[in-house]
Amino acid sequence: MVNRIRSGSGNLVLIYTGIGFLLGFFPPTLAILLGVAAEKLPLSFETILIFQRQHIELWIFNLGPLILGTVGFILGRQQKRLLDLKDQLETMVEARTAELNNTYQTQIVLNSLLSISLENVSLKEVLDRALEVILGIPWLPTHPKGGIFLAEGRSITLSLVASRNLTEPLMVMCAQVPFGRCLCGRAAASQRIEFADCLDERHENRYEGIQPHGHYNVPIVFEGR
Repeated sequence: MVNRIRSGSGNLVLIYTGIGFLLGFFPPTLAILLGVAAEKLPLSFETILIFQRQHIELWIFNLGPLILGTVGFILGRQQKRLLDLKDQLETMVEARTAELNNTYQTQIVLNSLLSISLENVSLKEVLDRALEVILGIPWLPTHPKGGIFLAEGRSITLSLVASRNLTEPLMVMCAQVPFGRCLCGRAAASQRIEFADCLDERHENRYEGIQPHGHYNVPIVFEGR
């Protein structure tokens, strides 16, 4: 609806001006026709000119198209401004609503992760359930596949400790990933997010028949490690 209003609002000034201009022609035209008919004169362009010369007051009526056209222009411009303001307010409300909705959903996810971490269960179970929550986030445009790696102590090797829907060959190859190898290892070594939207040369851990896919690798850094 907002787009339809915007596309039509640009013509409002022209429409209002045209309507005012056309309405302005009605009074002088009617006055001339009634005057010519009252004096029983033949209706012709020459007669109309002569009639107007004889009745100077008609020139005031002739200003009608100009006056009403100007009024229509002003009204159309004001109406366009009102519609543009309405569109801006609707856009702001929609953006704010979406922001609040995302904030609310984010808070739900954080609360779920916090509640899992506070339970008296093993670390593996915490990570398994946390991964399930993360992969179920509705606004993340990803497949429900992923894993959590840990680097214990000062190890420079990542260990796959939790996974969801990974193929068996991938789980075997990625059970231990050295820092700097493949995208997971690159993210760990650089401490920066590594993103790929296709199967490129950075996917060093691959096997025959692997399906094309991307990766979103987020390193969790604590105290510089």
